[in-house]
Amino acid sequence: MIYIASRYRERETNRAIERELRAGGFDTFLPEHLGIEAYGPNEKRSVAIVCEQAIRDCSTMVVVAPYGHDVSFEIGYGVAHAEAVGMTRPIVLFDPFGRRTVDNDDMIAPHVDCVVSSTKELVQKLKWLENLGGETSMKEDAGSRNGDL
Repeated sequence: MIYIASRYRERETNRAIERELRAGGFDTFLPEHLGIEAYGPNEKRSVAIVCEQAIRDCSTMVVVAPYGHDVSFEIGYGVAHAEAVGMTRPIVLFDPFGRRTVDNDDMIAPHVDCVVSSTKELVQKLKWLENLGGETSMKEDAGSRNGDL
């Protein structure tokens, strides 16, 4: 399953990405489908628990740029969990505007395996990764195509 980490308020963009991934044959998790408006501490904790479990269960994370604090937490949580259990969980940054926002994030950039700028390229990269079975990192490919992260 692919976890889509994105700004909650970008609902149209998030759902368009999800539609493309599902059309490409991928199972996805998009937190906004929980249908919880998390204003209070109990609702926020409920959403966090479900999202944390989905991150632990996912095989790949797609991070939608630009992103903020919540998505940064999701990335860090996913990286820490993968390292704790000895698994490979690729992170693909979807940056449709080519802003390369990850370049400014010294703690996140080393964990981003590749950057793509279109949904077509995103689906292709995820299919490529699926064929590898998640056994190898894409960082070498990212460096040759997208420059150093």
